[in-house]
Amino acid sequence: KAVDVSDFEDINLEDAFDAESTALQIVHNPVLACNLVYVAYYYDGLQVFDVSDPTNVQHVMYYPTSTEVNTGSYMGAWGAYPLLPSGNILVSDMQNGLFVVAALDTLCNKPPIVSGTVSPKIGQFVVSPQPSTTDVLVTLDFVVSGSVLWQLTDLSGRVVLSGSEKNRPTWNISVNQVVSGLYALRLQLPDGQQLVQKVAIFR
Repeated sequence: KAVDVSDFEDINLEDAFDAESTALQIVHNPVLACNLVYVAYYYDGLQVFDVSDPTNVQHVMYYPTSTEVNTGSYMGAWGAYPLLPSGNILVSDMQNGLFVVAALDTLCNKPPIVSGTVSPKIGQFVVSPQPSTTDVLVTLDFVVSGSVLWQLTDLSGRVVLSGSEKNRPTWNISVNQVVSGLYALRLQLPDGQQLVQKVAIFR
């Protein structure tokens, strides 16, 4: 389901979507990368949906991994990971092993998500390595004078870590106490502009 939660007092269902196969579909761990959702469906393998319009979700790609008869039990694909630097997609199948699926052209492993109006002089920033384990290295590809405020937030928007860096093009953030998962690193520049980049932390 695609759900509008902008108002917690009035949550609305925008659209519903599935693997378009049997009535015994079992979903495991959706992962969002830009406007694409990568989902491991146990018997239906990797399913990819375009959610750029949450009121009209599109089924754009699938890759079957399971050869098991669908009995409604937990068999088949149980994890999909689309956040490698190459853009390739990993799919793990409980009976058939690991699959590596070629990257989609629409993957966003290049520029970060940008919020607000950014002047031409502002480029992007890079976080590495991806995924990170104990430390995240932040590298700006532009010059900034003054303090950059940063926040690491989880998918619910809760601030996990925060800080500020002054007149530095690169700095390190220790994440060894942060629980594995997907996060957003938000930078606020001295002129008020904001840049956002996804951060994957896995151990």
